[in-house]
Amino acid sequence: MIVYVSDPIPAVDGVEFGCLCSLGKCACVGQSGKTLVDIGLTYTTQTIPLKRYMSLINAAVRHGETYAVVPDVFCNPEKTVANFRRYANAVRGRGAKTVLVLQRFHNALDAYRGVLYEADVVALPANRQCDVSCAAQPQLCAERISRVLLLLVKDMGLHVHLLGPAAKVLKTLGPALRDVYSFDKSSCRRAPNSDAKKELGGRWKAPDKETARRWLLQWLRQAGVI
Repeated sequence: MIVYVSDPIPAVDGVEFGCLCSLGKCACVGQSGKTLVDIGLTYTTQTIPLKRYMSLINAAVRHGETYAVVPDVFCNPEKTVANFRRYANAVRGRGAKTVLVLQRFHNALDAYRGVLYEADVVALPANRQCDVSCAAQPQLCAERISRVLLLLVKDMGLHVHLLGPAAKVLKTLGPALRDVYSFDKSSCRRAPNSDAKKELGGRWKAPDKETARRWLLQWLRQAGVI
């Protein structure tokens, strides 16, 4: 399994760490194996700064294998498919592999039938699914993901990425987590629990890379990944 994070992290047993590069933060390119370039949730609901986004992809591919999310539209399968058809070739032309986000995958998967096999990786929202917060309702989000994983991975042979999953979602997935190809975590410097926060006198943000690494590993253990 590949875990994309925004800070360079050494590998641990069973987990390969990659670089998460977004319009908000892209400081790990060239320091951490594979790279995932992500448009980010903010830009799925507003105008995409396409030129700047493509520049990030250009920079990433110069340092190695790169996957790039083709700009999607939050909670809108039809517009997401239209965007994929419009922008996928531009992503490929820069040397990156395409990631197709399946918005509303739990009840609108048929909308993607024409493009599913064109993508190198398909991605399932695992932080927010339309009107559902996965941190607040991890059981519901995990159940939706589990049902579609069986079809996408077992029946169709696709690689599946989870977008920003909450730890409780990963934990709830249980054995189904083995079918996940990769996921990303943007907030690896945030305290994974109240005990970690107390260690720093109530501060929630890691002050250095070593603390961030230790907290990330704690979070992965809580999530059942390692």
